Amino acid sequence: MAHEASKGERPITRVHLGTQLALRRTALAYDRTLMAWTRTGTSLISFGFSIYKFFDLSGLKPPPGQRIIGPHLYAMTMILAGMISLAFGNYDHRVNTKALIAAGAAKVPARARWVSIAVGLLGILAMAAVVFHE
Repeated sequence: MAHEASKGERPITRVHLGTQLALRRTALAYDRTLMAWTRTGTSLISFGFSIYKFFDLSGLKPPPGQRIIGPHLYAMTMILAGMISLAFGNYDHRVNTKALIAAGAAKVPARARWVSIAVGLLGILAMAAVVFHE
């Protein structure tokens, strides 16, 4: 049962309670998935930065002829992988949430997305620290 919506608004529909709860569970599942992406990104960023700081503080440097990739480049690669992971997670969450809202779900606060964005900003700071440190 729908009534006429004013210009620019979605029509209001009555959805069965079971359907409403299913849509809410799906939205919460999308948030949990985003938080899993965020944990993965955080782990990659912190692991890369830890490797960089370990070799930076210890002064250990393998001879250039005996390494394929150095700790500096490895750290940057890990941090970049973490930031890409966060970007994929945010994109996936955004697309799925929009589809869920189009299916009739109520809009839910994007708290998980804000946490993921904050971790991404910390990743940018970590990358800047690695790139611009002499």
